[in-house]
Amino acid sequence: MEWTVEQPMAIDIDEPVREVNVRLVAGHVDLVPTDADTARVEVTEIDHDPLIVTIEDGVLTIRHERLSWDGILGWLRTERRRAVVSVAVPIDCAANVGVVSASAVVAGLAGRVSVRCVSGDVVLDEVTGAVEVESVSGDVEGRALDGRLSLKTVSGGLTLVGATGRRVQAHSVSGDMALDLLPDAAPVDVDVTTVSGDVTVRMPGDAGAQVEVSSTSGDLTCSFDGMTLRKRPGSRVLSGSVGDGAGMLHGRTVSGRFALLSR
Repeated sequence: MEWTVEQPMAIDIDEPVREVNVRLVAGHVDLVPTDADTARVEVTEIDHDPLIVTIEDGVLTIRHERLSWDGILGWLRTERRRAVVSVAVPIDCAANVGVVSASAVVAGLAGRVSVRCVSGDVVLDEVTGAVEVESVSGDVEGRALDGRLSLKTVSGGLTLVGATGRRVQAHSVSGDMALDLLPDAAPVDVDVTTVSGDVTVRMPGDAGAQVEVSSTSGDLTCSFDGMTLRKRPGSRVLSGSVGDGAGMLHGRTVSGRFALLSR
């Protein structure tokens, strides 16, 4: 089934939805959970080209015409197409979001979530499934995330607050990162890399991890006891053990500062 949306309207999807795909040029998208196994799409603003909404074999797709998922990060032409969309989907629904300059909010979902964006900001709130985010210049913020996290930015900032998952991969070129981690299981597996962005990682003192953080020229600081800082020309390495040392925390920077703090 297919709808062409040219003006604000609401669409009730009357069949089960297991996956949602959203691809927008500009505007805003919200993804929130519903207790039902069906979905509801509300378009509150739309400018220029229409949106195409389809449902097929449990896959709900909401997109601007001719905007492909694979090419989302390369779409840098004039952005005249704009829409504001709210989508309520089953809580365990998988979600794939691709935006150019649109902002995206994903809240309360338990399924796998994947977001790609160019300059739009991304907010993830209480998502408990695995999360993968790729951003160019947009900021990424996450609160109370509980699944495996893979987060990549170029110049956008990255902030996590109260992330309880035990596996975190965060990579940036020049964007700053602030990771407040509260893992609820062991062992932890944290890998953080950046070129020139500054990094702050905060963990509980009993999280348990072998720590190895290296930098070419950036300052390395740590508030945990038992850490050793070795300095050589063109190399600085901070290493040691936190708690029972069961997990791993790896960090690498070129010129960015790295601070490891006790929660």
